[in-house]
Amino acid sequence: MTPRSTAREISSNVAALVLENARRVPERVALVVPRGDTDGHEEVITYGGLAMRIAQLSAGLARAGMREGDRAVLLFPVSVDFYALSLAVLASGMTVVLIDGALGLKRTLVAIEASRARAIVSVRAAMRLWPVLPPTWRAKRFTSDAPPPGVQSLDALLVSPSEAGEARALARRADDEALVTFTSGSSGRPKGADRTHGLLVAQHHALREECPDEDGEVDMPCFPAVGLHDLCCGMTTVLPPVDLRRPASVDPARVLRAIARWKVTRMSGAPAYMDRIASVMAPDDERVRGMRCVAVGGAPIGRKLAAKIADRFARARSLALYGSTEAEPIASTTMREIASARGEGYLVGRVAPVAEVELVRLPEIAPELDARGLAPYRVASDGSAGADDSAEVVVRGPHVNRRYVGDDEANRRLKIPTIDGDVWHRTGDLARQDDDARLWLTGRTPDVVVHRGKRVLPYAIEADAGDARGVHRAALVAHEGAPDGELAVSLEAGAASEDARHTLRALLDARGLERVPIRVVEEIPTDARHQSKTDRASLRLALRGR
Repeated sequence: MTPRSTAREISSNVAALVLENARRVPERVALVVPRGDTDGHEEVITYGGLAMRIAQLSAGLARAGMREGDRAVLLFPVSVDFYALSLAVLASGMTVVLIDGALGLKRTLVAIEASRARAIVSVRAAMRLWPVLPPTWRAKRFTSDAPPPGVQSLDALLVSPSEAGEARALARRADDEALVTFTSGSSGRPKGADRTHGLLVAQHHALREECPDEDGEVDMPCFPAVGLHDLCCGMTTVLPPVDLRRPASVDPARVLRAIARWKVTRMSGAPAYMDRIASVMAPDDERVRGMRCVAVGGAPIGRKLAAKIADRFARARSLALYGSTEAEPIASTTMREIASARGEGYLVGRVAPVAEVELVRLPEIAPELDARGLAPYRVASDGSAGADDSAEVVVRGPHVNRRYVGDDEANRRLKIPTIDGDVWHRTGDLARQDDDARLWLTGRTPDVVVHRGKRVLPYAIEADAGDARGVHRAALVAHEGAPDGELAVSLEAGAASEDARHTLRALLDARGLERVPIRVVEEIPTDARHQSKTDRASLRLALRGR
């Protein structure tokens, strides 16, 4: 679909980009992290101060016996020290291991065991249990707050500035491991996506290409990982005043006050977070007139939300980014294009220049490729509506991770090696491509509904249902009580249930789905991470229980 970008030969540590900014603009504010519920109560550190903290922690890690190639689990709230320690680990030639806080204790322990980390930094509430948690026994243990017996405080790693000296980053090869991120897969087993220094730098350049920055910009990302990209750019990162584990719980007024106070010029977040903020704003709201770029990702974006964001942030370039932990970005488009486009499913736009994408139909276990590559599995699209030309999205490029840590099964299922040594990543997303070379997501492989022998792609139904007046969210799922499918719908406040039912019934009937029932529910469950994607497993259980 897109000409393959030539991978950059990267011979430096990703942390070196941040330290270069510290030498260039030491007095510029690097990070602003809210503390507590009071406006203006924040941790603030300059690039020069951040570089010193990195030097102190790097020296402390070495004094504690940590060496190049070791892994360190960071499992504590985002703070200045969280970023400083992450960068100190990277600068020292070690690997940062991040674990999704929504995994729960059992799966978190599985992830720690799989990571084989030599150090764990967490919080007292978790680390006080270390004597009965075998995966923690062999690691050096620290807490970001008061340590229990057998655990040291993170402050123990902070050596004096005179002893630390100047912050330096060890040279790294492009394929040297930098970051392992454990998230929950569809099977529930944590998957540790292995990201190298070359991948992180390639991702940094790709994101910069999608939304170019100017010197001195101020970003407010609701994705903590974007903070690393910002620091590589030399921007000021202002984290929003919200529990980053529950972004949909945001108090929009507090975020808008922080935007005004810090003169924020760009922001990003998941759809649920951005919806809450945009819903309290006026068209072309004066509070965000200095905003240059707004990026939304983490879940599909419907036309109503896209139109709202484009309207409220009228002077900004508002983007939808399609990607995943394993590959970010894959494609992008503008909110205005989503709002005006008509097609099957959710528009995610044109493939990013850094990526190569194919639409394929593959067996459940990834095949071994011969000289023909993916050609035997490729699905050609004629651009017409319908399900027959939807196929799985696979992607490769210098910003795409090549393997999972400690999970051979996930590597077999989701990674497709080529005969030239490259690797394709299977996203599990189904999509089609229109005549303008734009991708439309139509569902995920496990979520296809078979209605009376006919394959029905849920996103195509849900996107159109979401356009209906009064509909907040819609999800088409099959379960034991409705094996041919059921459309669950949650309504906007004050919406008339019968009006919505009438509109949705006509929509389903027009698609030959007369026997699909419609159920209005108080709430459709969403994913724990972004609170924006439908949690279909939980929804099926809830509908079956009713």
